[in-house]
Amino acid sequence: MSGIDNRDVLRRAIENWNAGSLDAYLELYAPNVVLHTVPPDFPPGIEGVRKMYSGMWSSYPGSTIEIDDLFGEGDQVACRYKVHATHQTTHEEVTFAGITILHFSDGKCVERWDIDRKEK
Repeated sequence: MSGIDNRDVLRRAIENWNAGSLDAYLELYAPNVVLHTVPPDFPPGIEGVRKMYSGMWSSYPGSTIEIDDLFGEGDQVACRYKVHATHQTTHEEVTFAGITILHFSDGKCVERWDIDRKEK
């Protein structure tokens, strides 16, 4: 074991998201990461992830992530979370609640699964 606590890596990434730094948030991911929520017509790896999150940031600027539960051991981390956001155009306030599972290698997320839903 490398001594890296992958839960701390995820916590730092979320702090970067909440601080408004997409580039710092994306440091969470390995270049060849597989996010199973990225649309299939997006580029593979970090390029597709950047495109997906850039679109989210355009639609929901200033969104924040709140951790409800965080579990992890070794190279696996699971998190129950909420994303609080306001739509750029409609000004509708929304909350997305979800659960994510991340697989890490050398302190970087290499694969991620998510399930989420809009709460309000």
